[in-house]
Amino acid sequence: MNRSARPEGRALKATATALQLLQRAAAIHGELRLTSAAFKTRRGITELFRGSLEGG
Repeated sequence: MNRSARPEGRALKATATALQLLQRAAAIHGELRLTSAAFKTRRGITELFRGSLEGG
């Protein structure tokens, strides 16, 4: 009997797949958070620069 055909094998395979997906989701979430922070910083610098041009 094939190991993956047994319930234990299927559960083990599903667990490994779920952990891989969880790692990918965490990595993607981290990248999105970094990208969001970079855009917020860039937007703040741009607004500060525009304000200095208009005021000066």
